Amino acid sequence: MRRPRRFFLSIISPLLLLTPSLLAQEQGGAPAPTASASPPQPQPSLPAATASELFAQLAAFSPLPVSETRREIKHTFWTNRVRLALNFGALIGDGFLVVQAQDRARVTPLGRELLRRARSLGVGAPLIARAQHLEELGAAGRWNELKLELVAAQGDVEAALATLHDEDLAMFVRLGGWLRGVECVGAATAERYTPERAAALARPAVIRDFLSRLERLNPALKENLVVGLTAGLREVLAALDKPEGEAVSAAEARQVWQTAARMNADIAKPDDA
Repeated sequence: MRRPRRFFLSIISPLLLLTPSLLAQEQGGAPAPTASASPPQPQPSLPAATASELFAQLAAFSPLPVSETRREIKHTFWTNRVRLALNFGALIGDGFLVVQAQDRARVTPLGRELLRRARSLGVGAPLIARAQHLEELGAAGRWNELKLELVAAQGDVEAALATLHDEDLAMFVRLGGWLRGVECVGAATAERYTPERAAALARPAVIRDFLSRLERLNPALKENLVVGLTAGLREVLAALDKPEGEAVSAAEARQVWQTAARMNADIAKPDDA
């Protein structure tokens, strides 16, 4: 993974993703191990080009189309753990947008909602101190450090879920962040298309990896939401899987943005919707 040196961002999850390896590289150390995938068979960690890398592209895309990328930080209660994990990852992605906008007023509600969602997943303990630190960093305008704290927060949650043998939920955290990143990069690309911007979306290996993991899920988790996510990822892959040297077109970039936005809207719905 490239070392992110440009002022901000960075996710879209996978957030990137907001990976422990990104944090380790930024601090000059070796990449930290990522959570393994779900049983019954161990799987390799997700490709590096996830949400954190996608969100890193947005610094070069400024000014962002605000109406297409910004959304309110809402207190929504989900009992469905798959939906909850997806929305935790998406909220990390929203945090990267807060950093991009240097929006101090939204840092405190961001930290509190991240902590609440982590507690709902049963892994809130690692985020108690981080939520406070996020607020302190936002008040001081230390935006690059706040970005790294978001990366670390997601890494903590993924690691805690893996410890509880909830590797599938850790994957959904990462997928939620990555989809939010795809939506935001897609919106920015559709707004001012260039082949270079569209290249930031073209990560078919990441999509194939997510699809492979979804296909191997515990059947008990293959609910309607997961079926819809699988279909949406296949739509995105069809638009982005190009022969070497062929660029993603403006129409395809817009299609990817609209598909990701639809998927994220479905993820954010209440359980009974």
